[in-house]
Amino acid sequence: MASSKEISEDDFNQLMTETAEWYDRHNYLTPLKLLYKDHLAMSNVHVEGAKSVMDLLQDLTASGSLSSSNLTILYDTIKITKQFGFKSKVMNQPPEDIKDHKVIMLTPYRQRLFQLGAELNRDEVYTLDSLHNNPVKRYQDSWSLIMDFEHRGIIDEDVTKMDRFLTALKANQMDWSLEIFFDDPKLHETGLKPPSSNSEGKKLSPRNNDIKMFLKKIYTKT
Repeated sequence: MASSKEISEDDFNQLMTETAEWYDRHNYLTPLKLLYKDHLAMSNVHVEGAKSVMDLLQDLTASGSLSSSNLTILYDTIKITKQFGFKSKVMNQPPEDIKDHKVIMLTPYRQRLFQLGAELNRDEVYTLDSLHNNPVKRYQDSWSLIMDFEHRGIIDEDVTKMDRFLTALKANQMDWSLEIFFDDPKLHETGLKPPSSNSEGKKLSPRNNDIKMFLKKIYTKT
């Protein structure tokens, strides 16, 4: 598991520059806005206006979530985004060890949203846009849609508040995504089997009985 040994301020600034350049080059600005939301000091308006990954990293330092003595959130980022090709002249943990790193600072909920953004395709984004917006907003990408939906309460950490969104997913052949919200690797309960042919044979692992009942309500809607 990756550890955070303190590095000099000069090395820290070098690492920030290398990280920002890498993630900007690979078009990760908007995904990282979503992933870092819980740790950013800036308002939602300022997050939306951030122009580079460096803006986000500097805000993480301002909030105390990233420092020369605590690089954990960078290790979390590499692990979740699977950017194991990232090389740094100063990072004290080789990428092969980061593969075994246990994510600490980025919550399972943030990881689920990141996974959803990574898997939604352009047509699915447009479908969700048209179902929830009139007129459509024509989101630039899936990440922008998720951030807007979360801001408006359409997507919520409490899945029992997501009736409308989850129903839309099921009704439009996107119920594969329910696995992202309801599967918890720490539990090994046998979940409900979705009736959709897209999800046939997959099992969900609801985290508690309330979620099981909620799934039953979703799956019995016409």
